[in-house]
Amino acid sequence: LAVTVGALLKRAGGQAARLSMGVVQTAYANGAATRWVAARGLEVACAKTGVKFVHHAAEAYDVGVYFEANGHGTVVFSPAALLAIDHEADAAVAADPAVVSGAGASERAAAAAAALAAGGDAGAAVEAAVGAMTPGAAAVALQALTVLINQFVGDAIADALACEAALRIGGSPFGRWIAMYSDLPSRQTKVRVADRLALTTVPDESRLEAPAALQAAIDEAVKAVDCGRAFVRPSGTEDVVRVYAEAATVAAADELAAVVARAVFDLAGGQGSRP
Repeated sequence: LAVTVGALLKRAGGQAARLSMGVVQTAYANGAATRWVAARGLEVACAKTGVKFVHHAAEAYDVGVYFEANGHGTVVFSPAALLAIDHEADAAVAADPAVVSGAGASERAAAAAAALAAGGDAGAAVEAAVGAMTPGAAAVALQALTVLINQFVGDAIADALACEAALRIGGSPFGRWIAMYSDLPSRQTKVRVADRLALTTVPDESRLEAPAALQAAIDEAVKAVDCGRAFVRPSGTEDVVRVYAEAATVAAADELAAVVARAVFDLAGGQGSRP
């Protein structure tokens, strides 16, 4: 969905192409997804866990796309974005009323297939399909998405329909969407501590501010693992520290989570049995 919206903004041109766009995730977003989106040239931001924090971060952009790892999310359009998109779409319809007919599906599918045949991935296929549209058609499709998408989080039906629309616009079957990237194996666990308030994080919760020694230990553990990433955050409701780890293999992710959990226990006042 983010790649399709980004490609449409660029293809529509004019005022729409000058809008800022960002994809907002939390630290729990799989690293493979983050890297894949960034590789498509989209700006990726990280926000504190919780839909109210992610939604607020998305509103910093003219067009903000966010979906938490639990599925909560939507696309938000600023008033300026809606005006710009409407301006380009309305001008396109005035110049050629037939632009609203949705013609060109076969051309988009052919462009997407050609991109894949040339060695591109599913994202490149979407970009090629949108590139086969006229700027006016792209603007009209984008305007339709702003109407379809419910900017208030929680509308699963609107989200599903928006994803289906994005697949159709991008000339992509469902299977190609699923194959866009593969999640890295991940593991979550928790460690009981004497006082969770002894741990403080940076605003997006991806790193600790204190204890510094614990963050240093996490950094060292991550360095030893292929595609490794790990972070810890104190629970908001109980004296436990939540651990997240990911790596190139299931075994490596499990081991990284265990190493980090032991570091939490040793350096943050662990209680009970050592992990």
